[in-house]
Amino acid sequence: MTDSNTYLTPREAANLLMLSVDGLRKWADSGELRSLTTPGGHRRYLPVDIHDFALRKGIDLSLPEGKQLRVLLVDDDTLLLETLEDALTYFDDSVIIDSAVNGFGAGQKVSSFNPDIILLDERMPSIDGIEVCRKLKADSTTAHIRIIGMTGYPIPKIIEGMISAGCEACFSKPLNMPKLIDQMGLQQQGRVAC
Repeated sequence: MTDSNTYLTPREAANLLMLSVDGLRKWADSGELRSLTTPGGHRRYLPVDIHDFALRKGIDLSLPEGKQLRVLLVDDDTLLLETLEDALTYFDDSVIIDSAVNGFGAGQKVSSFNPDIILLDERMPSIDGIEVCRKLKADSTTAHIRIIGMTGYPIPKIIEGMISAGCEACFSKPLNMPKLIDQMGLQQQGRVAC
């Protein structure tokens, strides 16, 4: 495992590379794209391997010109929500932010806001982050959404639970904002937070 517990599912990796999941699988089978296999036999990809592959193949991983990244923040800690919103405001109009304070609210916002990325707390009232993530990844209309987990209880069981549910990474609180921003891909697009 990497320090930030970062793994991409085949669908997430394929979306980044603008390939079909079958196309991604062919590149991995050929050995051109490095992949890891979970104990359950599922493929996972490290972002660094995706970026190396993209560079070799001339694939641009940045957002299209004028495209705004839609980020949904989900946490019952309103102070953390404000902190995240403040951090993301450095990216001006390239990031559109919405938030929810629980899993139920997240479900409502997903359909109305249509996020590209969800920053999702693991522990919330009513429905926890692991269950929210499972539900989103099980639905074909929301499975493509990138989900980055956050937890105040960074024990292996919780981090592994978030990753297994479909999070591409799970960050400990207090959050390492530069690493989180980088995980979101904002620095790669030439947008660096102050």
